[in-house]
Amino acid sequence: AASDVYKRQPLNEATPPNRFRLARVLDQAPDVLRHLARLGLTLETGLQVLEVLPFDGQMTLLINETEATVSRTLASRLLVVPA
Repeated sequence: AASDVYKRQPLNEATPPNRFRLARVLDQAPDVLRHLARLGLTLETGLQVLEVLPFDGQMTLLINETEATVSRTLASRLLVVPA
């Protein structure tokens, strides 16, 4: 929805235990997209932030009932909206 554009935020700014859905991937490099696909992170996929490591920002996510980790750098390239 158009109103979602205003609610978009980079995933690295999200905090547990909030739920989001993936709205946009800012990095279109094929290896990044393949990695996201392996994690099950495709557009409109729902996810929950489980944990953020305070010292390096690595995030543990719940994606389709499966835990996955993403770096702060990768998370900063993923735009999410509240689920």
